[in-house]
Amino acid sequence: MQLFEALKNRGMMPGMIVVSLAGHDKQRVYLIRKIDGKYAWLADGSTRPLERMKRKSVRHLRPLGQALDQSHIDQLDEPAESGQKNALLRRILAEYLNTNPLKEEIR
Repeated sequence: MQLFEALKNRGMMPGMIVVSLAGHDKQRVYLIRKIDGKYAWLADGSTRPLERMKRKSVRHLRPLGQALDQSHIDQLDEPAESGQKNALLRRILAEYLNTNPLKEEIR
């Protein structure tokens, strides 16, 4: 059953950093917070904060690598002020983009 779910979600899972391939947010980088069927709930900490995540079909997303390590995900789930969580998410995405060799294609 897990194999079927992975195929349905195109191998994406919560904690992965993805880039949008279609829509008005094309080329924007997001973090997947949860997967619900064929949809992913995305946040980037600025235009889409954690309190107002975006729902997007997984077929309109391209993963940029492996999922984040569990410590980063745990920090986003800890009880804290929402501004601090969104700042942490922006910092995580910025660090990833600075170390990713494809960052010039994304922006």
